Amino acid sequence: MVEMKVIDLTYPLRPGKAQRHLRIVPENTIELNGSNSFVVELNNHIGTHVECPFHNMREGRKIDEMPPDVFVGEAVVLNLVHRVLGREITGRDLEETGSDVRPGDIALLMTRYDELFQPEEMQSIHYQAESPYLTLEATEWLISHRVKLVGIDFWSIEQYPIGPEGEPKHLLFRKDIPLIHSLTNMKEITKKRVMFTALPLPIEGLDSMPVRAVAFEY
Repeated sequence: MVEMKVIDLTYPLRPGKAQRHLRIVPENTIELNGSNSFVVELNNHIGTHVECPFHNMREGRKIDEMPPDVFVGEAVVLNLVHRVLGREITGRDLEETGSDVRPGDIALLMTRYDELFQPEEMQSIHYQAESPYLTLEATEWLISHRVKLVGIDFWSIEQYPIGPEGEPKHLLFRKDIPLIHSLTNMKEITKKRVMFTALPLPIEGLDSMPVRAVAFEY
């Protein structure tokens, strides 16, 4: 049997402590109904979440329109820890660490920025304001290398705050490349290449959905 290490890259969500809306309301209880069930209210950009083209493209594909194989596959880890203080991630930074990226790969950008925050602080104003971000050239580098999915362990590929020009780095969406925000625990990955999955629920009409992101080392 092949040994496999499973690495959870998803930060936990705690009702009452999350920075974005999360509320759990009991609908049935064991005491009254014989089983538990709950109504969950949440912001669809909470926690570790994937954004699809519909996020800022009127005719872009929605979560339920993305094929599941986009969110599953071989991933390459781009070590950008040296950029966590400088914040700006350039095309040259990606070239230096991502020379082995192949078409169809999932690109995981590791800065370990998440380690500076407790789970309940993530997505706070401070978390967003000090976050690394990509230059336009870095985004173009990812597109030119034909990756199918990009995951980051920081707030956004955009620089905070979002200005009147909107989200120019999200041009990934023009090529149907989804983006996973706020991965965590990437320090546990020891290999350059891993298998990766981060499947969202295919709820119709949404631009984003929280995911359970997991890496597998064999």
